Amino acid sequence: MPGYPPCNFPGRLARAGWRIIFACLALSARLDAIPLPLEYHTRTWTVEDGLPHNSVSQTMQDSTGFLWFATLGGLARFDGREFREMRPPAEYRPRGFNIRGLAEERPGTLLVASTGPAVLRLAGTQWSVHPVTQSLTALNDSADEMLVDRDGNVWVTTYGRRLLRCGPDGKTETVVDAGPPGRGRRFTVASDDKGRVWIAADSTLGVFRDGAWQRDESTRHEQLMIAPGRSGRIWVCTARRLQRLEDGALKRELEQAPWGGELGYVRFLFEDSRRRIWILTSRGGFFCYEDGRLAAVPVPHPNPRHIAEDREGNLWVATDGHGVGQLGEKAHRIFSVANGLEHEVVSGVAEAPDGRIWLANRPGGLVSIAPDGTREVSASRGPGRSYANIVCVDAKNRIWFAGARNGVRRWTPGTLEIAELLPRPHPTVHLLYRARNDDIWFVGDPGVVGYYRDDKLHLLSGEKGFTAADVRAIAEDRAGDIWLGGRTGELLRWDGTRIERFNAPQGLPANPIHGIAVDAAGRLWIATAAGLVIKEGDAFRLLTQADGLADDLLEQVLEDDHGQLWFASRRGIFFVAKSELLAVARNGGRVTSHLVGRNQGLPSVQSIMNYAPAACKSRDGQLWFATAQGAIVIDPRKLPRDLPSPPVLIDEVRIDGRTVAPVKNLRVGPGAQRVEFRLAALTFTTPENVVVRHQLEGVDRDWTDTGAERTASYLNLAPRDYRLRVMARNSAGRWNTAGATLAFTVVPAWWETFYFRAGLAASLTALTAWLARTFAQRRLRLKLRQLEQDHALEKERARIARDLHDDLGASLTEVGLLADRLVGSAPRELGPQLSGLAWRTRRLATELSGIVWTMSESNSSLDRLAEFLRRYAERLFRNTGVSCVASGVEAIPAVPLAPDPQHQLLAASKEALNNILKHARATEARIELSYVRDIFEVRIVDNGTGFVLEGSAKPRGNGLRNIRLRLEEIGGSSEITSGPGCGTQVVLRFPCVAGAPPS
Repeated sequence: MPGYPPCNFPGRLARAGWRIIFACLALSARLDAIPLPLEYHTRTWTVEDGLPHNSVSQTMQDSTGFLWFATLGGLARFDGREFREMRPPAEYRPRGFNIRGLAEERPGTLLVASTGPAVLRLAGTQWSVHPVTQSLTALNDSADEMLVDRDGNVWVTTYGRRLLRCGPDGKTETVVDAGPPGRGRRFTVASDDKGRVWIAADSTLGVFRDGAWQRDESTRHEQLMIAPGRSGRIWVCTARRLQRLEDGALKRELEQAPWGGELGYVRFLFEDSRRRIWILTSRGGFFCYEDGRLAAVPVPHPNPRHIAEDREGNLWVATDGHGVGQLGEKAHRIFSVANGLEHEVVSGVAEAPDGRIWLANRPGGLVSIAPDGTREVSASRGPGRSYANIVCVDAKNRIWFAGARNGVRRWTPGTLEIAELLPRPHPTVHLLYRARNDDIWFVGDPGVVGYYRDDKLHLLSGEKGFTAADVRAIAEDRAGDIWLGGRTGELLRWDGTRIERFNAPQGLPANPIHGIAVDAAGRLWIATAAGLVIKEGDAFRLLTQADGLADDLLEQVLEDDHGQLWFASRRGIFFVAKSELLAVARNGGRVTSHLVGRNQGLPSVQSIMNYAPAACKSRDGQLWFATAQGAIVIDPRKLPRDLPSPPVLIDEVRIDGRTVAPVKNLRVGPGAQRVEFRLAALTFTTPENVVVRHQLEGVDRDWTDTGAERTASYLNLAPRDYRLRVMARNSAGRWNTAGATLAFTVVPAWWETFYFRAGLAASLTALTAWLARTFAQRRLRLKLRQLEQDHALEKERARIARDLHDDLGASLTEVGLLADRLVGSAPRELGPQLSGLAWRTRRLATELSGIVWTMSESNSSLDRLAEFLRRYAERLFRNTGVSCVASGVEAIPAVPLAPDPQHQLLAASKEALNNILKHARATEARIELSYVRDIFEVRIVDNGTGFVLEGSAKPRGNGLRNIRLRLEEIGGSSEITSGPGCGTQVVLRFPCVAGAPPS
């Protein structure tokens, strides 16, 4: 084919062995034809993918967007991802599962022609019999093809060569009876833009008018087949010619058609949305007619039976025994051994100023691809014999290349001499790059980086900030700075004088850098072994598979002319919209990656690492990638772009595994544990790149991606009304924001109803009131009993205190006075004993007064305790030679105090005061009382001899130890400080909240 490269398209069709080769479309020798401007790839579905049978008789797309396939094994519906077999009830398929014809009677209702006389209706999942079945049964005939006209009439051609018309009222009439069937003899019908139905029978063409078939005797030909066309025209095809019927007149399009004679008769005729006419013949001739030119499409299997087109422009070919294939425009070419290269691996690719693409073909040497796709430099001449790992072209169209340990070489095309060997720093070079000033940069092992300028070698050295780095990526920004990236994850910038380093602490992950691209805004797009790093200004942002990238291990990165970034990875070649990448880098979220692979007819490829340049964008916008399977060139312009937003619907509802129809105002019964919704986005162009999201209002706060399963599941939904919303985005990035909605209600169980809950609430309220009343009465009785006991106890305490004061206190006072009187009259040796007896008696009386004081309920407060401590100290130190002063008593509030804390505080204070009297040898003592921030503090200080504390905290005597223990028992604390000649200080602290009842 002139103007196209020699291509080999071995497109294998999976699992069934069917291969359709749409490559370099051949011209018929009998036609003055030109090749079609498009090349096609194909993808096939067979029984292993869910198709009921590999023999497919018809395919169609309904108004909703589903594809339907009539097969020998039954009817299948396809949503782009999976098949769903729609099997009619047993009574409707007496002769097996074979489905012969399909038509859409009205939106949501399909007509299905089975092997028997029955024509069935399928509405949703409900099957019924169409009225035309009665006439077919009476004629002992069966349907072949069906057509529904604009008035709702159903036209049925039969295998007995009859044409029936069934009106909307169900009344059926026989329009044509053409006699017994024969080879190649059949009816075809088509409707024009005026609603007229044209009928072709044998060699006669006619129109249905005034209730009858009116033959046009002037149009007698050999066997006829007709098909509806665009703009209301009808296409008429015979064994010799192709004609169009417009305004009732035949106009010739093509004479001497090649499909007659030995190739048999025309099997199917179809016009697609681009107004190309596809002609399928009975013996394998497959032709396409466009703009007055015809091309024969060679196929290895002569079994295509039917062809149809979906809304996105994909063509679907039904075959007899080889499944169904999808045809799409091919956006790629592969240059490999099959196209004349000596070696399969291409490790370098670069564009020359004259538009040629140069490939480094390793032992195959250098190969040039001209702009028209022809290979120009053979590996058998010139420098092609030289091993080439990488290639670069300067502004003078001179070729720079390097191979296996032979350094950098340069060759001028058109000369046959051996390429000159340039000054080299090291024989192994794996990177070449031409800067805008025509410097040729190189990277060699180990860690050698430099450039050639005017044939002079310049190396980056330590004096300029460069240390040995294993560089594997290079790019130039708008300012002319050179960016280098290496295996250690270091990013370097050369500004012409020094190296600047950007490493992990500044946000760049320490992972090998494989490729760098700089966009027009100066951003760096860095392909690493752990994802994509975006450098925007001084900020770095890493995107990975978790952010929607197809792979983390990226090897090359390119920007096309359509706002997309392309990546070569271990999973293949994919692209992402740059706007999406920036939005996710700045605000979070997920991007959509578009793999170019099976759906575009591109086999699995392994891109090249450690050599650069291994990818480039040519001046015509095509992208070239060096791979282990050859050089792959992709034209982004041929990828689907203006696709309509995909129809999205809620296809099925499952309640605890039971399938129900997603009807309006669906009611989910009580006790349902799991409600699952199966969703469908009806697009057939790269359906794996479709994003489907759902949100259940009142449950989901935000939209949720359904993932690959396309289901939304909810557990234990509360009884109330819900609304599920679904929307989808296709591979072109277009959202169907209107989406689909389903309102449903989860019905409450009887115990969840309002009346039950109201009754239960009333009963619980009554029971709670009764229990509260009973509990309150019981508590009141217990409280009264406790008060009685407390009153009796208080009376008993008062009696004991009164008796102690009146009897024991009086007796002790009397004994003390008696001892004082006897001191003067007693013998000298008894005087000291009597004086000691008098002092002890008075002290015992003082202690007794303290016991009596604590037994009085009226003294249970801090202010009364403070006043008692002052009086107690005055009595204790009277006539002892120790001066004692108490301060802060008046500032103590009347905070209630429980008996136990009162007793322990009083006992600890007494112990401290008695220690001063017995051991301190002091002349002065102070008692400081305070109440600050709910802490009652007693500070007792003397100027005595003091003592040495053992350790730093714990006192050694029992008295001081008892002080500490008493305060700990009531939740307080004590602090004792002393030293020889420094006196002693005892601090007692007790938390007591003002206004709180004593505990």
